[in-house]
Amino acid sequence: MNGRSGGENKPEAIGPIVGKIVSRLGLEGLVTSNRVFEVWNSVVGPAIARHAQPYSLRDGTLIVNVESSVWLSQLDRYRKKQIREKLNRSLPHPLVKRIIFRFGVVNEVR
Repeated sequence: MNGRSGGENKPEAIGPIVGKIVSRLGLEGLVTSNRVFEVWNSVVGPAIARHAQPYSLRDGTLIVNVESSVWLSQLDRYRKKQIREKLNRSLPHPLVKRIIFRFGVVNEVR
């Protein structure tokens, strides 16, 4: 619906409508931060994604569950900065200020 009275009702794209609703509700940050979880697998690649998955993002700190101490050590020592930079390049604006890798449950990657 286009909101005009007496005129012909033509379908409108839903994207702009949803964008306006998200903006009015002040949810832009939530929608943007959710993108971290959406792009994780493509940013880190399948080898890392099988062993590490994001758990939460709060105040710029991304918590990532890692399935073993060997992977945790490798990611924390050698890949943290690279992963953070690649994630931020994949987002509309940089959100990840810091990454904390921790031992935890990693769900199967699909």
